[in-house]
Amino acid sequence: MSNDGRPASADHLDLVRTLADLAREFGNSRQVRTTDDVLDSVLSVSIELVEPADHASVGSVGGAATSATGFPRRATSDVASTLDDVQVSAGAGPSVEVLSTVDEEPTAIAGSVEQWPALAETATASGVRSIAAVPMFTKERTLGVLTLYSVTESAFDDDDLTVATAVAAHAAIALQGVQKEAQFRSGLASRDIIGQAKGMLMERFEVDSVQAFEMLSRLSQDNNRPLHLLAADIVEAGAKLRQESS
Repeated sequence: MSNDGRPASADHLDLVRTLADLAREFGNSRQVRTTDDVLDSVLSVSIELVEPADHASVGSVGGAATSATGFPRRATSDVASTLDDVQVSAGAGPSVEVLSTVDEEPTAIAGSVEQWPALAETATASGVRSIAAVPMFTKERTLGVLTLYSVTESAFDDDDLTVATAVAAHAAIALQGVQKEAQFRSGLASRDIIGQAKGMLMERFEVDSVQAFEMLSRLSQDNNRPLHLLAADIVEAGAKLRQESS
């Protein structure tokens, strides 16, 4: 039963279960997820839950292969990839409009392909009649856009956009988590390599930890090279010397 006493439909229950499963999948802290994992799940669930959607893509309009937010654009078909490329090249289309929203919260856009002349010819030739673009965003920023393509005229109604928006919201949170995890792991790796370089300097020049770090910092400034990259250079050079002397 629903909160107002009415029986919930089977379709509604299936939708709730699928979204709950998606949330649990994205929130599984024991599983190390990649960006590709998240994007593949988003595309699969979008096609499953948004009934009119025949093709789907996810990413950020900003490049042919990689989005401005750092994850690759992906699509369920060549049709979706081609229509994404047309939007990128023309700088026009629902996905572009969604991502161009800066001063206010982005909202989903849907309509017939004729609304976007730069896209209409290619879309019609591909059999696509309707498009929906749904922002993937958090409170901090917009991460990308989920774009749905349908062969049906005026295919996407408010209910479809509500479902797609829910999927996109889960995706945005998951992507943000993946990116933060990657940053965390990168930070750990950087600290580890800096520690190795410090140890080599301490052994080579008979200095303490503080002095070794000061040496690294000075070298980093003098060479205008990030500290972790300079440390990696030192560790690599040390490894080569050990190989040559062995």
